[in-house]
Amino acid sequence: MGEQFQAHDGSDLIQAELSADAPAVAGWVGFVFVSGGLAVVPWTAYLAFTLPRSSQASHYRLAWVGFDLLLAFTLLRVGWTAAGGPTRNDRVELPATSAGTLLLIDAWFDTTTSADSRALAEALLLAVVVELPMAAICFWIAHHAEAIRERRLRLLPRLEQIRRR
Repeated sequence: MGEQFQAHDGSDLIQAELSADAPAVAGWVGFVFVSGGLAVVPWTAYLAFTLPRSSQASHYRLAWVGFDLLLAFTLLRVGWTAAGGPTRNDRVELPATSAGTLLLIDAWFDTTTSADSRALAEALLLAVVVELPMAAICFWIAHHAEAIRERRLRLLPRLEQIRRR
């Protein structure tokens, strides 16, 4: 089997890679999301000038507890998926991306909603020591999982040809 793999010039692998190079999403998706992102910029400027500098939220505790429960669930999902062996840990990319994003959001809002300088120092310490490094690890996991999957997908047509012989 190994000799068959090396005996060919690789043109069938190149052809398989080219045929697998189809776009993952429809062309309109790019336009819609770029338009949406651009629309948020003037909206953000409007909010920057019109929102009050501070506000009292009647459900502040519920908002933070709910967010932290979502973060805990997402981190558990990353761990559960990663520990699931080769058949399940291939699916770790999306939960890892979600967890990394939630960790960045948590760090941002912890620091920007701090009530005083002591709370700000605690939030910054937690962000630098825990949340930002964990987010970086989550994004690395997602990137690594995607790279491995892309490599496997590029080799799959070639392996199928070898198996048929």
